[in-house]
Amino acid sequence: MPFPDIFWKYNAPLFQDALANFIADVNNSGLRVHALHTRAGNTLLPFRSVCVYHNMKFIAINDAQKWEIVDAIYVQPEQKDKQGRIIPAQFDTVLVQGSEQSKSLLYLH
Repeated sequence: MPFPDIFWKYNAPLFQDALANFIADVNNSGLRVHALHTRAGNTLLPFRSVCVYHNMKFIAINDAQKWEIVDAIYVQPEQKDKQGRIIPAQFDTVLVQGSEQSKSLLYLH
């Protein structure tokens, strides 16, 4: 989804800033907040859109070797009801940076 659509359809004006902060933190772990924000401000995002999922469940295998839901996120874009009134967007935002060795999650509510 293009960044302008995330801004307008999901009422998430700070999404690009949060994404830049996340990338700066991953690339420069251990920086203090002020230095991190400075790096984030200089972070070039070489893309103009991201994948958007409206429902996602995080699962793990429990002690009984069965799948267990450990967390979930939900997204509902802005929409209109039958009378034409606007229902604001509601969402949990999760930025995930993962590999086989480690996983990082940043939740923004």
